[in-house]
Amino acid sequence: MGEARSKAHTGCERRRGVRHELSAPAEFGLDIHTRDGVLNGHMVNISASGLCVRADSPLRVDDRIIIRNALLPSFFQKASVRWVAEAGNGYYMAGLLCLVDSFLGRLNDDIEGFIKNSIESRSTAIGPWSSLRQDFEPLRCREIKGCANKDCISYDSADYRCWLQSGTMCRAETHGDFAKKYGSCLKCDVFHIISQDPLRRLYENIDVLIYHLQEKAASFHNLAIIDPLTGLYNRHLFNEIIEREISRADRRLERLSFIMMDLDDFKSINDTLGHLTGDKVLTDAAQLIKQAARREDLAFRFGGDEFLVLMTKAGCQEAAHMMKRLQESIERWNSEEGRRLGCVMSISTGCATCTQSCDIQSALSEADSKMYENKKKKKKTVRY
Repeated sequence: MGEARSKAHTGCERRRGVRHELSAPAEFGLDIHTRDGVLNGHMVNISASGLCVRADSPLRVDDRIIIRNALLPSFFQKASVRWVAEAGNGYYMAGLLCLVDSFLGRLNDDIEGFIKNSIESRSTAIGPWSSLRQDFEPLRCREIKGCANKDCISYDSADYRCWLQSGTMCRAETHGDFAKKYGSCLKCDVFHIISQDPLRRLYENIDVLIYHLQEKAASFHNLAIIDPLTGLYNRHLFNEIIEREISRADRRLERLSFIMMDLDDFKSINDTLGHLTGDKVLTDAAQLIKQAARREDLAFRFGGDEFLVLMTKAGCQEAAHMMKRLQESIERWNSEEGRRLGCVMSISTGCATCTQSCDIQSALSEADSKMYENKKKKKKTVRY
């Protein structure tokens, strides 16, 4: 029997002129699904050439091999035989490509699905890319590390892989930016667990890459549409969406209103109190505008110290309520923050309403003109 096994191993070692050194036999149970039924078998070894299999009857191309090994993910346990070479005494060489193809097929399907989802989705938060995640035992790093800080954003995540989330709280220290956080996570003993399984390590590395690219994409997206100082939308986004909003309002027979706003005598605040104070006034004004607007309204920094609120399903009468709320907030700000800074915030406003087939530039010019009329009326009474 020893001689037969030796010959079998010699046969398994050779294919297409390539010799591979095999380790001592380590047999895993196999179910071999043939056209005639299910056979028992054993996988003796795996080499770069393929599987060395011992079976009770000859293997044939297209037989299904199922490896009974709990250590392998389920998708990697099933494959079709692509080629067979007899090694003698019940031993056969079966194509390793069957397993590789099975794995690569699922991997490619998952990545293609993720790409399609990310292209079609308008959200920067794309769902999990891999359907194979269910084949791995969840890696509960907070349980392994004994983390009990429920304020951590990864505390209740699917399998607690905190290195995939920025802003986590590890050992009372907050880890922010994902790229910087990943460097410290590489040193984590829990992170090293994935290195013990090359397949899992591959999927985790792809996950890390995807999260990193998503964060980069979200960052670039925000830079393109968000004013960095005030946090309001910028004029670039306004130009991108306004035609769509006008068309939507036309289809639904709804009104669309523009409220132009400008800080009064803002230049004197910068000149007398400095640009840091000026920036503070700008950012606070932006927040007051955002708070006064309705949830469905869009607030923009239109340029310099000028702002714009786009109100849907509303005319200037409804806009007046928003401007009243804003004025009340400004008065509170002046009595508290303005007194501390040594300045007074004042905002002039003007409104124009768009009806069917409205000309955008005409509506903006009307709102702008009304704003400057409001500014002229206040100019004699507002003092800084």
